[in-house]
Amino acid sequence: SHASGEPQQNVGTGKQQAVVNACYSTPSPGLGWCAAWVTNVFRNAGVGYFGGNACDMFNAWCYSADRSTLKVGMIVADSSHPTTGIAGRLYGHVGIYVGGGIVMSNQGAITSKSLDSFISFFGGGSGVRWGWLGGIALSSNLTNYRIEQLEQKVAAHNSLVERTYKLEGQMTEVQHDIRDLKSEVRT
Repeated sequence: SHASGEPQQNVGTGKQQAVVNACYSTPSPGLGWCAAWVTNVFRNAGVGYFGGNACDMFNAWCYSADRSTLKVGMIVADSSHPTTGIAGRLYGHVGIYVGGGIVMSNQGAITSKSLDSFISFFGGGSGVRWGWLGGIALSSNLTNYRIEQLEQKVAAHNSLVERTYKLEGQMTEVQHDIRDLKSEVRT
């Protein structure tokens, strides 16, 4: 079953909006398949394929419980909770933050819960954390920051290459000078 309601508009970057739209249009794969639904949402949004169960996603990608870091399109998960029986204890639960304080997830039907309700319901075991699925930041601010960091590393690398090239030239001159001095000593 699909989620009721309409997706929020202008929630961030194009990819963030695509994920939110896909949350509302991706059907439930069935009860107990929360991570499969998340995987399908991200695939339908054109972000990529990320497999695994909720516990895998939690352990690999969810790094923060600081609400100031929560962004639209992040997964919100726990690795274990007691509220849904053995499946919850073994595999946890995962959903997607769609903005406005709402987390959507598959619980047999696609549900929308407030972040507080989601944390209250699923946070009784490992606790709830969030992060970018696959480590792919859909938010342009973080993407731009990472690009700037890479540009700085490339500039440092290029500077090193330039200095190495100059040193190689100087070493060639030194080797010629040594050769010349050796020939002078012999004569």
